[in-house]
Amino acid sequence: MGAFAPISLQIVRILHRLFIRGPRPACITTKWISIDLFLILHSFTSKDSVCKLRKICYTQFEVMEMFDVTLICMGKLKEKFYIGASQEYEKRLSAYCRFRLLELPEFKLPEDPSPAQIAAGLDKEAEQILTKIPKGAWLCIWTPEGKMLSSEELAVQMKDVKLSGKSSACFLIGSSFGISPKIKQLADFKLSMSKMTFPHHLARIMVLEQLYRAEAIQAGSKYHK
Repeated sequence: MGAFAPISLQIVRILHRLFIRGPRPACITTKWISIDLFLILHSFTSKDSVCKLRKICYTQFEVMEMFDVTLICMGKLKEKFYIGASQEYEKRLSAYCRFRLLELPEFKLPEDPSPAQIAAGLDKEAEQILTKIPKGAWLCIWTPEGKMLSSEELAVQMKDVKLSGKSSACFLIGSSFGISPKIKQLADFKLSMSKMTFPHHLARIMVLEQLYRAEAIQAGSKYHK
């Protein structure tokens, strides 16, 4: 076996570059990769080594390939330039994960709502949100009191979630008045974009770009410099 060990290691590195560090072809399935890698390595390595490498295969190829990302947004985009930017990042994200964006209607409030009216509106929105969060998903909400992360730190956070056994992540952008405390209590992680204030619809594009950047960093793409 010793003479062939470097060959098997080289094969692993080649497959790693093909399927982990860059966008994977849509036609490549997890099962196909796992079986093919197993058969190749079986020719060169011991049974113990194959078992270890199969474990690597399932924790990297399968987890990365099958991960779902959902972004729930309160409110609908109207401006064409925002819609175009959103569609572009949705398309880019689909190269790295099964991505979907859900738009939910904001609760209509008076022009100058009272705190009680705002709280009631957020509770109504929470009822909608709860029906859309994928079962078992890691839930991350964007809120001013959340933690600020760099792009690299967000990429590490998402990678850790994938390797933790979770099959999906759900991100939530609330309405212009925020997010109900009921939802905040359910969140696994709270993120803050900045101490600055941005237009609500622009914030969605910024979140989409950061999600795409986080996936690109994980894949070793040249997009992030």
